[in-house]
Amino acid sequence: MNEGAVMLLSIVIPVYNEEENLKPLVSAVISQIELLGDYEFVLVDDGSTDRSLKIIAELASSNNKIKAVALSRNFGNQIAVSAGLDFCSGDAVITMDADFQHAPEVIPQLVKEWKNGAQVVLTKRTNLKMTAGSILFFKLMKKFSEVQLDIAISDFRLMDRIVVDQLITFEESSRFVRGLVHWSGFETKVIDITVPERFKGESKFNFSSLMNLASNGFFSFSLVPLRAVLFLGGLITLGGILALILSIIDHYTVQIIKARAIAYFMMINTIGLGLTLLCLGVIAEYVGIIHKQVQNRPLYLVKKKINL
Repeated sequence: MNEGAVMLLSIVIPVYNEEENLKPLVSAVISQIELLGDYEFVLVDDGSTDRSLKIIAELASSNNKIKAVALSRNFGNQIAVSAGLDFCSGDAVITMDADFQHAPEVIPQLVKEWKNGAQVVLTKRTNLKMTAGSILFFKLMKKFSEVQLDIAISDFRLMDRIVVDQLITFEESSRFVRGLVHWSGFETKVIDITVPERFKGESKFNFSSLMNLASNGFFSFSLVPLRAVLFLGGLITLGGILALILSIIDHYTVQIIKARAIAYFMMINTIGLGLTLLCLGVIAEYVGIIHKQVQNRPLYLVKKKINL
């Protein structure tokens, strides 16, 4: 950022059924950013079924710096974040959740690191609580993908305009924004934060949404599953050939294999069939991603814009 320039700070917040949190959150964020320079909010309603959109409209009517995009249905958190990036205009852009677990008090520190030259400022949770499944996913991502994600890094981040302009050119439909930011390779600073308890309401990330996010992240940034399928297929084929050779040798020599050995071969064949179906499932995930991409549908549909 040029010294002396007037900064426009964009706050992008995806919203899904957060009616109890919106007003106190916006008020708390404004108290932290109003002295930092000019600002705007881009609130993205991701098909909420409660009063969230109505409250967003009320906030926007009282402050024209609060802008909103209402998506036609629920497209998911990562798509809602992407929509917010499409509509924001800031020199620096902060993405955060609407549940107060991304503390507004951290924002001045994010801006400070950006002014010191960081193009991306990430937050690392020091009091992280994650399920065993989430931990396994991130460990696999770190070991087998081209993106070395830290398990404790959150989606509370600041990005320079240059970074955002690059991200919005990405056309992939299976979105894992955290991975895309890391993959982009811009100069990054990481700061430690403590995650407070959710202010009100319940988390909208259920097992299904977390699995979808994990699937998008892993299959979008790693070819290891396909290579594992190739290796496993070769191993099974080699095992089958060896078993055939041993059977032929046994038939013409010592004839150790008795009739009951057929049962063992049946079990081996069953295992082989299961592995084959598993491999086909992995391949199907990649084919599914390709299928979605070649359909070339828009990432989201907008039913309403406010102050935009």
